[in-house]
Amino acid sequence: MKLIISDTHYHKFNTFSKTLPSGLNSRLHETIEATKEAVEFAVDNDCDEVIHTGDCFHVRGSISPTVLNPVLDLYRWIIEEKGLKVTMIAGNHDLESRHSEELSNTAAALKSVGVEVVTGYLVRSDAVFISWFPTKDELFSQIKSIEGKSKDKTLYLHAPLNEVISGIPDNGIDAKDLETLGYQKVFCGHYHNHKNFNDKVVSVGSLTHQNFGDIHSTAGFVLYNEKTGEIQQHQTSAPKFVDTRHIDPDKFEEAVDGNYVRCRLEEATDEEILEMQVALESMGAKGYIVSRDRNPKTSATARKSSVSKSSVTIQMSVQDWIKAKSYSTEVEAAVIAESLKILEQIDEVH
Repeated sequence: MKLIISDTHYHKFNTFSKTLPSGLNSRLHETIEATKEAVEFAVDNDCDEVIHTGDCFHVRGSISPTVLNPVLDLYRWIIEEKGLKVTMIAGNHDLESRHSEELSNTAAALKSVGVEVVTGYLVRSDAVFISWFPTKDELFSQIKSIEGKSKDKTLYLHAPLNEVISGIPDNGIDAKDLETLGYQKVFCGHYHNHKNFNDKVVSVGSLTHQNFGDIHSTAGFVLYNEKTGEIQQHQTSAPKFVDTRHIDPDKFEEAVDGNYVRCRLEEATDEEILEMQVALESMGAKGYIVSRDRNPKTSATARKSSVSKSSVTIQMSVQDWIKAKSYSTEVEAAVIAESLKILEQIDEVH
């Protein structure tokens, strides 16, 4: 049995984060705890290996010691205390350069605690591992170079898989093309949504939600029984990013509790925004952003409120601008998701 995780993006995110008494970033702590939760579940189900299908870290080309050291401790714990083998392939976020090279792979630091890190490709008796390649042609050229070694093996790679994220053009790889390679199963990292294509090709999905672009994605981990071929996806207890516009009114409080919440109120007064903030906090929201779509028509619009000012972030402004462009719902979601990722990387530079 294998535990498969992907796109952990270990990082000290700014949004909704704080510094814990230990000095650890609270959002990084959540991802580490989610990893431990998945590992404990795997041990209870007789797994013998953790396979990470790329994007271990978040920021390309640099890594903070306050991120690296806790992650090293985490994987040392997995290997030494939990007794699991760990194999990890390089994702695009792990690489400083455009191409997969060990020297520019930040995940290579985990070799010091016993992780087998794959930069390029690795062929084992039971599996083939292929790291990130910047183009589809380069990836399939690498796959062709090891052609004939796929029988009775599982393929693990990090690549854009079509039809995983709604609204993103199909410029990546079709699941059908991967099915024809002859592998028993194919597990693919990169996109943050879990999707199973006929129990043959699987988008693993990210371990946790990381921003509001992940609202519609299924995050978690996968258990794969190589003997039976069974594939199980499980979610962790890590906070999710939710938008109140997509919540069933009958399950509103349940959806808010413990999660990061975005709420837009149409033509709301400052008092109504404050009331919603109080309500979300009372329901157990771990963090929230409350804003209004349009200014209220009452005289209250003339008043400036510190509440509404603090609620509107640059992320919200960018999203409002995107929505004003009148994209289709699918395209809008994809553009917002990519914009949030870029903004988070910009945050870390400053």
